Amino acid sequence: MQIASPTSNSIEKAYEAGQEDFIFFVIFGRGNRPGARLVEMTNPLLVSPVVGSMSIKGRRRTMEDKVVIRQKLCSPEINRRRHVDFYAIYDGHGGHHVSALCSQRMHVVVEEELMRVRNNTYMSGSSSSSSSSGGNGSQQEWEAAWKRMLRMCFLRMDRMSSYTCDCGSLGYPCGCPPAYTLRLTGSTAVVAILTQESIIVANCGDSRAVLSRAGRAVPLSCDHKPDKLSERARIEAYGGKVIFAGVPRVGGVLAKYVHVRSHDMKK
Repeated sequence: MQIASPTSNSIEKAYEAGQEDFIFFVIFGRGNRPGARLVEMTNPLLVSPVVGSMSIKGRRRTMEDKVVIRQKLCSPEINRRRHVDFYAIYDGHGGHHVSALCSQRMHVVVEEELMRVRNNTYMSGSSSSSSSSGGNGSQQEWEAAWKRMLRMCFLRMDRMSSYTCDCGSLGYPCGCPPAYTLRLTGSTAVVAILTQESIIVANCGDSRAVLSRAGRAVPLSCDHKPDKLSERARIEAYGGKVIFAGVPRVGGVLAKYVHVRSHDMKK
């Protein structure tokens, strides 16, 4: 298994085009394709894959993106008490505050939800039934358990960012004066959780997860961009407006709508 990375040519083109920043990571696993990087594992259930990451700051003065790698994050019931690996990229906009908070807290929230008693009670049944039976019902229950857990993680992270000051303090009683500029601060998030058999991906915004299968790119996430008919319809249903100024932007400001925080865009 290998999650594809952009070629050096694509990186150079992105930089020349003035892209503000660029970040990606590559995960190498076992494989027999010619040219593939192999990882020798004495016990593949206990050893995490080899991982590399790279980030390029564009023409801006600061880098607003964050990459997080947490191998052997925890050993939840949904994975039959075997470890899971956590990988994430957060693309900040309007500042680095929310992407930095996500990089510090999202994996903690994911671990908490995976190990929560009420989740484990349900997940243990889903994981055992999905492993012992090939039926669609058990697979659907397993997928539903992951979706419910990850949805809760993203909602918790969104609420947490709404009560986080520029100084990093959670909640309002930190004594800092209110800063209007932070109202437009936000971040995309793409999270990949690796088990011994599966890749579970959740995202908001336009940061992408891509799988390379025999040299062919397979998308694992769906961009949330206002030029998509379904996304535009959703934005307008909530009273938003898409303005075309070179690229489609929500309210003439954001080229993506679904992300963590950004108070003004959620009104």
